[in-house]
Amino acid sequence: MFRENIKCFIINPKQFSNYAKALGVEVKNDIEDARVLSKALHLAKDTQVKVPVYNEDVEQIKELMSFYKFTKKQTAQQKNHLEALTSKDGDKFSIKELKKCIKESQEKELRIIEQVQTLIDSTDEYRIAYDNIISIKGVGQIGAIVLLHLF
Repeated sequence: MFRENIKCFIINPKQFSNYAKALGVEVKNDIEDARVLSKALHLAKDTQVKVPVYNEDVEQIKELMSFYKFTKKQTAQQKNHLEALTSKDGDKFSIKELKKCIKESQEKELRIIEQVQTLIDSTDEYRIAYDNIISIKGVGQIGAIVLLHLF
């Protein structure tokens, strides 16, 4: 009974901060946040109230793309380090090991993208949206995945 009357809504953090300031509240802890939110709830219009939807597939794609971005950064760092070593005729062992690491990192990137592609292909809705996005001239696989998971 009680839960039916509860409305969940998403607030822009900057708007929330400004709202709290307008009320004369310096929001410094969870209790004060809850008080300010309860006041804001009464002022929210029905069109502003949105129930957040948790979609496990979307969250998994988001996590995989975050891991992909992290791996790309590591690969770039390794390539930069390799370039620095080779430009000064650095240690041959270090150069050899770094090349191996770069190759492994690039293979990991491919495996991550394959995993995301498998998730997209497993759902008709995602596959159709992905096909529509990738049909845009100049948009490749990575760009299409990023656009799909953002929108």
